[in-house]
Amino acid sequence: MNFDLRDFEVARAQFFTSANIVSVTFTRKYLRFSNCCVRRFADVKYIELLVQPDENRFAVRACLETDKNAIRWLSHCDGKAHGRAISGSAFIGTLYELFGWEAAFNYRFRGEIIHHDNDWVILFNANEPEVMIRRDSDNIPQDFYLSKYGKLRCIALPSEWQNSFGEQYRELSGQTEFFIGNTFAEYNKYPDINPTSHEAIGENIEQLLGEFNHDNI
Repeated sequence: MNFDLRDFEVARAQFFTSANIVSVTFTRKYLRFSNCCVRRFADVKYIELLVQPDENRFAVRACLETDKNAIRWLSHCDGKAHGRAISGSAFIGTLYELFGWEAAFNYRFRGEIIHHDNDWVILFNANEPEVMIRRDSDNIPQDFYLSKYGKLRCIALPSEWQNSFGEQYRELSGQTEFFIGNTFAEYNKYPDINPTSHEAIGENIEQLLGEFNHDNI
């Protein structure tokens, strides 16, 4: 039996508490990926961080240590991988300004792992933040409301989420298909190369020599 889910809303993961989530947290001084995140790819020591400003998204993909943009994202303790604090105040400051984050708060984002052949990326949507606030603080970012309470901190979510459970299934499905289809094309580190043929190179050299000789007559 086929069910029509087009009018259903997919409950946001941010409404629920879980210790095992793929996420990244930004502070003004550093960013850190969750232990669950790095343990999903524990054999990957270095990553690249890519930003898509127009869509308010950023992504992570594996890279080699020798790559110029390589960032070590984990450390090991007692035989287990842990997300390490990655310093980068200049870069992080730019993100805070670009995405309109308030400097007084830390922001956490859930990630979506997308596989394509032997490659993968983790996509993060900067439009879906969780703001981490100390329990003893009365300061709440504008257009946010307190949602979850812990012993030491609270989590604030966008106020516009209060009147819905999540995005409609058909809208969310369309977004996922769009980004699966475009992410690897946009972030492809080794695009198809179409080198100039030997015949064309020879013809170009002959033309340049002819022009050179003509200019020196």
